[in-house]
Amino acid sequence: MDIIKSLTKEDIPDKYKGIIDIIGQEKFIELLDREGGKKIYLPQKESFKLNIISRLVYEEYIGGCGVADLADKYMLDVRTVRKYIKKHTKEA
Repeated sequence: MDIIKSLTKEDIPDKYKGIIDIIGQEKFIELLDREGGKKIYLPQKESFKLNIISRLVYEEYIGGCGVADLADKYMLDVRTVRKYIKKHTKEA
């Protein structure tokens, strides 16, 4: 018998209830199956911004936008724009 199927929200400590509110109990159980026992760190959304900007700069550069225009648009130094372009060129 899989006792975990009898899990109710009352069985779950308060610190995890917010996760269930977001992803649902079924996905929470799936998360326990896949990652249970591990320490999980969830970064703040802000930490993804540089990756997003880097990708957008490259995509717009490939689309024909100039380096100086991209630097102005994203409030970056021209060298940073070139660094992002170089990074994505190596990955492609």
